[in-house]
Amino acid sequence: MTRLAQKAALITTIGLLTAAAAIAGVPNAGQSNLNNGCSLGAGCTQEGVLLLGGQNSGGTVDANSEKQVLVKDAGGNPVANSVCIINFSNCYTGGDVRISSTQPFAGLTVNCGAHTVSATTNASGIAVFRVEGYSNVTSATAAGAGEGCATVTADGVPLGSYSVATADMNGALGGSNLGVSGGDTTLYNGNRFGGAGAYRPRANFARAASTQAIDGGDTTIYNKFRFGGGSTTNGATACP
Repeated sequence: MTRLAQKAALITTIGLLTAAAAIAGVPNAGQSNLNNGCSLGAGCTQEGVLLLGGQNSGGTVDANSEKQVLVKDAGGNPVANSVCIINFSNCYTGGDVRISSTQPFAGLTVNCGAHTVSATTNASGIAVFRVEGYSNVTSATAAGAGEGCATVTADGVPLGSYSVATADMNGALGGSNLGVSGGDTTLYNGNRFGGAGAYRPRANFARAASTQAIDGGDTTIYNKFRFGGGSTTNGATACP
């Protein structure tokens, strides 16, 4: 019986080790973090929102748009070399979001047909995104993409979603409108002060307490894009 018990224990141990090995390195939504780090203020007030950026005259994508995705497995271990994909398809469907057909930030790959931008996690399990893009509206009350329109996966495992905001609201007009300028401020103010029916996720930069309201916290972040010098221009073409 002792030998049988020892054999049973060994089989159980091998089974547990095999199961652990099977899940090691597989991304887990509960352990991962779509809002790793915080570049725009204490408390990560922009949790749940992806901010599209422009670029400066030197072609560097605005640092204010940076979003880090931390990918971990079920055991809380970072997953290196995981392909992390942000899918903007739902933002396009009846929405206003447009991603640039070329993404200047190092490490990003864009697939215009699928409306996705992807990056690979580093040794710490972190994928870094600075997605260039804009909104294509000319009116503050124009229809916009819905909440949580951008979905996130790692190695095919769903991790969650982002709402999408952008300071460059009239980028589709081209020319001097490619970049954050006075025309965008007019559109942003229309969302902030336009009253009932004017709320659009594209202007909700801070998302404090995930409220559907445009307020001073959003203006503070908008102004970083408007006057910070990092979004003076934008990609001349966007994924259709």
